Amino acid sequence: MRQFPASAVFLLALGGFAVADNAAAQANSAPQPPRVELWGAVTGVMAGPAGALVTSYSPPLLFDGDFTSLGGQTLAVDTKFAVGMTGGINVFPSAHVGLQVLLDRASFDVGGANGAYATALQYVSRQPPNDATQIVNTGGSIAWPDTSGSLTELAIGLNAVVRMGRPERLSVTVSGGPSYYRISGSVQPLGYTTFHLGGHSVLFEDAYRLAVSLTPAHALGFNTGIEFNEAVGRHAAIVFGYRYFGGPQVDVAVHPTAILNPDEVSFPQSITDVASRLGPAPMRISVSGSRVLVGFKVVR
Repeated sequence: MRQFPASAVFLLALGGFAVADNAAAQANSAPQPPRVELWGAVTGVMAGPAGALVTSYSPPLLFDGDFTSLGGQTLAVDTKFAVGMTGGINVFPSAHVGLQVLLDRASFDVGGANGAYATALQYVSRQPPNDATQIVNTGGSIAWPDTSGSLTELAIGLNAVVRMGRPERLSVTVSGGPSYYRISGSVQPLGYTTFHLGGHSVLFEDAYRLAVSLTPAHALGFNTGIEFNEAVGRHAAIVFGYRYFGGPQVDVAVHPTAILNPDEVSFPQSITDVASRLGPAPMRISVSGSRVLVGFKVVR
């Protein structure tokens, strides 16, 4: 049996309640401005969180030898268009001014074109037949695949709201206030390299591709939006609107969680050892974004 998304079930239930309530309300008294508005909507996310993951570390030379090394890259993290869910409640102590509690959630696929991944190594080689020492420099850069993964952003707003127009026909609500954000997710592939010396100081290289998780991060910002409400009865309306979420750039801690190419690694290290040597810096993400929305509103 086909499963419907939770967002669709919620909106259908909200719309069904509104229609049933309107069918039951047949009184002809003059409408009073509603005191409470409960609403929910599907959102199209036009812009979402974006950032970059930058690494700079010393690739290890395993098993033997004195060395110095450097490796690093910049992994671009850009969000794509997504469908999310938003909703809330408006309470009006007076006819036109009230308080709004807002909840918004969206999950994004991420992408991004990346520059080259580069490494450099200087080590001491002992050449036969008398083990004479020699300083060797090696390294290079390779093209790197595009970023993939996902981000999830939850926003909670506590807003002032102003209502204009005629709620029984067409009205407009404008709202804005502080927001709390929570961001989490995962991205890949992140580069990591180990070197090791074989017999006769022959150098071998293992190039890892890693998946990394983002530790949930929190931030404070603001949101503002406008909704147009077209009444479809005494206690219901169709809602169209736009909302902007603003906020700072957030440093999000990242942790390698899996090796994506284990079959290509000759001397595999545990993911714990990889994480301790790589020690990636936090990824900096901007929490700002914008939404368009369409949904239902039930008013009392």
